[in-house]
Amino acid sequence: GRLLFQATLDALALVEETIRVNQIECQYFRSGQLFLAHKPALARQLDDEAHILGQLGVKARVVPRVELASEVGTSLYHGGLLVERSGGLHPAKYFAGLTQLARDRGAHLYDHTPATAVERRRGGSFA
Repeated sequence: GRLLFQATLDALALVEETIRVNQIECQYFRSGQLFLAHKPALARQLDDEAHILGQLGVKARVVPRVELASEVGTSLYHGGLLVERSGGLHPAKYFAGLTQLARDRGAHLYDHTPATAVERRRGGSFA
């Protein structure tokens, strides 16, 4: 639970930093994310999840069923968890930016070529 979510936070921070430092134009935006509980048992876990996220420094709040229904237009869900730290980007533009970044640093990239081995060498790895 916690370690996995911390890894996702670390990954998000790395992506944001990579985009910012290298000025990758990929339509990145920060947004929230809403997790929906489609069963009562899942809704009962939302308070615990919000608490754990809070301990990790992530703002999250439980959205009760009544409030959620007016937001999403259906009473199908038993509750939700709104997590403020999330984001989105254009994946092809992000990939193009990373590709250009690698080439600018001297990487040789070959498409449609499977890696058959990885060798450790001084200064890095070679596939």
